[in-house]
Amino acid sequence: ITTPEKTVSTIIISKQPNKLSYTSGQKLNLSGLSVQVNYKDNTNKTILWESGKLTAEPAQETVLTVANHNGKTITISYGGQTAQTDELTVGKAEQATLSITGAPGKIYKGSSFTLQTSGGSGEGAVTWSVVSGSATVDANGTVTVTDTGEFQIKAVKAEDGEYNQTEALITLTAVEKPDSSGGSSGGGSTGRKKGSYSNGCL
Repeated sequence: ITTPEKTVSTIIISKQPNKLSYTSGQKLNLSGLSVQVNYKDNTNKTILWESGKLTAEPAQETVLTVANHNGKTITISYGGQTAQTDELTVGKAEQATLSITGAPGKIYKGSSFTLQTSGGSGEGAVTWSVVSGSATVDANGTVTVTDTGEFQIKAVKAEDGEYNQTEALITLTAVEKPDSSGGSSGGGSTGRKKGSYSNGCL
């Protein structure tokens, strides 16, 4: 903390930081901030953030969250006096790519298996649904195949306080179970929906 050469009466934000709008998880950057320092002898001067003489709460490089920082101001201090910036805007972030795993290499009519998700972010719950085709899926991702042909399963990871909702889609194909003399096989393929990547095992 820098000790002023004269007694400070007030400080005033003369220029706001270049960036006050963030996405959850980004770091606070106070570049561009400047403060007018008024002294008790009726003189004043401008101090830039880049000078290293000012302190801030929250501090430079603080990782910002919706819960803790959205709508809050930054307190700038110098010479025992403080001033407030304009309010921060911190929006929800996009989740990491969500993928669906766990599909068997061969899928037969009448079979059951359980899918899982990997990736995503935050605390949102995962829900499952059948988009198309002859299959059912329960709340735990357990799929039951009711007929042959292609079917699609979707996983949605809900939004929470810091992240937006995301989803993934997997396209699979079921065939008749081969008899003892052999037969054809089915498997999974990858699919995409609304910009979210998904994953299947062959």
